[in-house]
Amino acid sequence: MKTIRAIRVAHILGGGILCGASQYVMKIIKGLEGDHFTFRLICIKDGPLADEARALRIPLNVINKSRTADPSTIFKIAQVLRAENIDLIHTQTSNSNFYGILGSLFYSPCRPIVTLHAYYKEINQKAVRAYVRPLIGTGYRLELLLLKRAAQIITVSESIRDRVISDGLKTDYLTVIPNGVDVDAYNRQADKAAVRNEFGIKPTDILIGTAGRLSEEKNQGLILKAAKGIVNKEEHLKIIFFGAGPEEKNLKGLAAELGLTSRVIFAGWRNDIAKCLSALDIFILSSRSEVAPFVILESMALEIPVIATNVGGVSEMIIPGKTGLLTNNNDIEQMAGFIAQLIADPDYRKKLGNQGKRLVTEQFSEQSMLEATRKIYLNAYHGKN
Repeated sequence: MKTIRAIRVAHILGGGILCGASQYVMKIIKGLEGDHFTFRLICIKDGPLADEARALRIPLNVINKSRTADPSTIFKIAQVLRAENIDLIHTQTSNSNFYGILGSLFYSPCRPIVTLHAYYKEINQKAVRAYVRPLIGTGYRLELLLLKRAAQIITVSESIRDRVISDGLKTDYLTVIPNGVDVDAYNRQADKAAVRNEFGIKPTDILIGTAGRLSEEKNQGLILKAAKGIVNKEEHLKIIFFGAGPEEKNLKGLAAELGLTSRVIFAGWRNDIAKCLSALDIFILSSRSEVAPFVILESMALEIPVIATNVGGVSEMIIPGKTGLLTNNNDIEQMAGFIAQLIADPDYRKKLGNQGKRLVTEQFSEQSMLEATRKIYLNAYHGKN
């Protein structure tokens, strides 16, 4: 398809935290800029994502939403769409879906595209205060109505697609586009020795760990509880957490309670995630709920064997026993058994790592994700649902 000018796309996100959705947005902006498209980022609030956009000189508008329910945000977004002649607005979260789709209704040339990164009915049920939870059902029904206004909807996993279809969302404009990573780029950034030297990890140490926000739904305490059962047999075992968040204090307390303080490293938030992950012997995802976490793909791209809880779309990324190991949700004993198994068998670790990298290269490449998204943009712009 040929276009007279570049298609103007605005991504909209909350902006208060860096997360998988923000990582996804940055991949699309960096990967498709100049390929028939120009991009702008709209942040509902100022924060780390807006700071990253400024550092990368991505055109940015910060709305500065003033309260939980702020109707003026809708009109501020519409003003940006009109002033910048935006053709497509790409929303990413429940919050941005609401304000972004409604904002587009006040500027008719702009068509909304939605990516569903999670099952938001479930996410919102856990995120809001107890007295608000009875309203979640009504809010979700409203969200489904708004989603029907979208020109195209992307889901990052089959599990999310199936759940929203079962809730009554029509299927003719739903497309599954798995998250993708650039395997070569991640391997160029790897530096196992440098990270281990930074944190005093010896070559003989077995380093297990995870990366991400330290929060209740990520359930990193499971890793500590599982490690407690094997540390007496594994004197060289060390555990590292790359990330920060509201659960950090509780996790440090749990480590002390379990007698693991000397074994555990809290590395804080890092921007060099590929480099950090490359230091691991085993990556562990302990989440209670997930959809299609980039960090699993990133670890597999680096040939790091993965143990993960079997939640959401994780099983679409891991073939048990071939590209990783899946545990039952919050199963301490099973998690401990898998960790011990991989520590004892370096050849099996290597086999899982090799097969994981092959899977990512063949089925979860960043280029495939970008090309599929490019087609969605062109179809939406030219009026094809």
